[in-house]
Amino acid sequence: MTNRRRPAVADPGFTLAEMLVSVVVFGGVCAVVTEASISGLTHQRSLQNREAALAQARTALQRVDRDIRSAAYPVLSVSATRLVLEEDQATVTRVMTYSVVGTKLYVDETDKWTSGSVSQAPRRTLLDDVVGLGADTVFSFSSYPGYQAPSGTYVSTSSCAMASGTVDTGCVGSIQVDLSVQPEFLSTPVGVTDNGTELRNAP
Repeated sequence: MTNRRRPAVADPGFTLAEMLVSVVVFGGVCAVVTEASISGLTHQRSLQNREAALAQARTALQRVDRDIRSAAYPVLSVSATRLVLEEDQATVTRVMTYSVVGTKLYVDETDKWTSGSVSQAPRRTLLDDVVGLGADTVFSFSSYPGYQAPSGTYVSTSSCAMASGTVDTGCVGSIQVDLSVQPEFLSTPVGVTDNGTELRNAP
């Protein structure tokens, strides 16, 4: 018996058409993966931005709620965009005014000392980019259950409005704070609200 070697078969390699198809398929896969990665990163960044905006709104809300709870005789006046609180201490009475001007929530503090002197702290910005309903109705309130107007006066038990159109602060039982913000990097506003903080000076 004799061994016969088979002739070697030449490797034809890839044709130009096959190489072009491979390049196109590989490019398509890369494009899909890249788009998915960018979309995921964009979504993650959007979530982070929303959380940052919410955190700032929560901080401002907590500050206002804390002052409402701590003030001994809290309400001097209240409207949709302005809240004035008063806190009596041993030698000083502190007046805190929260107001929305444009798209900013400010707080102003004034100390009135028993000696007669008055000191005004620099205005501080609590929150930027206040928008939407939050810019129109930041502070709302409900009347104290069972409130009765003083004899000889008229006060609406539902709106606490007096005949003059102003609000009888003694009628206000709780205050609700609603903050909506929309920084430029968010496409839609985000907001926080409380369930209403009961006032200590309610009848």
